[in-house]
Amino acid sequence: MGRKNKRTNKKKSSFVADVSLPDLKSTDLAVRSRFNFSYLNELQDGAQSIAEWNQDGRKDASLEKLLSNLKDYSTYPLSHWINEGRLTIYGRFPREKSEFKHPVNVPHEVSWGRFRLAGKVRLAGFLIPSEFEDAEFITKSGKKVKYCTNTFYIVFLDKDHLFYKTEKRNT
Repeated sequence: MGRKNKRTNKKKSSFVADVSLPDLKSTDLAVRSRFNFSYLNELQDGAQSIAEWNQDGRKDASLEKLLSNLKDYSTYPLSHWINEGRLTIYGRFPREKSEFKHPVNVPHEVSWGRFRLAGKVRLAGFLIPSEFEDAEFITKSGKKVKYCTNTFYIVFLDKDHLFYKTEKRNT
């Protein structure tokens, strides 16, 4: 039978006693926005791939800038960014204004929009409309889940403002 070590690490005990970690209820974790890349479409004309943003010489359309923006955007709910004018919701896919096409794997009920990053650089994608907020459905595996209306699904990396073209100003 082995001997029990009766010595305690005083530094460790002191550190653990001093740490006061928050619990989930005392944080704003549940209301922070989320970003999902599972619908990212890098193949359409005008769209860019993550690799292109990684190699691009433009600072405003770099992978570093993208991740920095996503970090910032994740601190508040999507509604905050709508109110701030950084996230614009269009509703239906903007067929007449866009160089892109509605991907066949994206459901037709979603609300399309875009995040303005810098200059002409945009993240185009969609979110689940608020009327689906408490709607439950059963997955193929039989699990009951709810939609999250605070997730932005990124579909296109758009460094040239082609998702929702607007008239040039001051020309």
